[in-house]
Amino acid sequence: MSEKDLIANLPVPDEYLIELGKITVMYGALEFSIDRAISKLAGYESMLDWRVSVMTAHLTFQQRVNALGTLFEQVSESYPNLRTL
Repeated sequence: MSEKDLIANLPVPDEYLIELGKITVMYGALEFSIDRAISKLAGYESMLDWRVSVMTAHLTFQQRVNALGTLFEQVSESYPNLRTL
């Protein structure tokens, strides 16, 4: 079966696939935002330090959120504006 035949015979309507694509993009953006926040709270200068990408590459979403929460708790004394969140 060619790629063209496969695409033409998908058992899912195009509208569903478009929405799944949107969900995938938004989820990726959320993960990236969490990684950026981890990078900044961990004290790295760049917006997303490569070391954070290495450390979070194999973490689940919940593990990333937990790491971000722990960093937040540890540095909140140094950043008074964070305490109001």
